[in-house]
Amino acid sequence: MEAEVLKQRTGLLGVDHPATIPASTNLAATYTRLGRYSEAEVLLLDVLKHNTESLGVDHPNTIHASANLAATYGRLGRYAEAEALEVEVLKQRTKLLGVDHPDTILASANLAVTYSRFGRHAEAEDLREDVLQRRMRLLGDRHPDTLYAMLRLTSTYKRTQRRPEALGLATKAHLGYVETLGENHPDSLKVAAFLASLTKKQSVKSG
Repeated sequence: MEAEVLKQRTGLLGVDHPATIPASTNLAATYTRLGRYSEAEVLLLDVLKHNTESLGVDHPNTIHASANLAATYGRLGRYAEAEALEVEVLKQRTKLLGVDHPDTILASANLAVTYSRFGRHAEAEDLREDVLQRRMRLLGDRHPDTLYAMLRLTSTYKRTQRRPEALGLATKAHLGYVETLGENHPDSLKVAAFLASLTKKQSVKSG
């Protein structure tokens, strides 16, 4: 369906028409959901090129296109290219939206994922600590985004050998999931299993 929409709009309006670009973006999102990342990349490159030329590098649509392409590079295992785009996206969103805007915080979180994939856990840790601090201040410590940020930082603490901090934060995250979702919710159970693994390893290390 989306492929046909894109074909029709391209034929009738041309590749650079404002109505064609969203169709390309939508089809790229579908390809991503289907795991067809190389096909998504081709479309997203075209979208980014068009938006840059017609709207400018600092337009929200252009920045969003860069973020989408960076995510695709990450899925393709092309982490250096993903990092280059994500660093620029974070810089632009910080300048245009401010450090506390949800899109800026998301950009920080995405860059942390790429650093973690590179094995650059200290840099990921710095970003994830900042993300968690902002989410707690802006959303509260029981918001789903805050709880997820706790888990991401917990996993980073584990990799940087800060197990006491990982255990304390995982305990707090588990309590938050249980209080908001119930102890038998799949997410609560996953966090409980992760917490149990941390507790076991900490006990073995202490013993």
